[in-house]
Amino acid sequence: MSNDNYRKLLNKDKTAESDVERRALFHIFSTDELFRKVTNYSEK
Repeated sequence: MSNDNYRKLLNKDKTAESDVERRALFHIFSTDELFRKVTNYSEK
């Protein structure tokens, strides 16, 4: 995944209160097909 998409995820994720939580969520989502579907939808 590109750094731009990673930054978009961090900016959109308002539920994570710390960078550690955002990184954890990123690693979880990056292995999930649903994340790719959501990312593709949000970029349209």
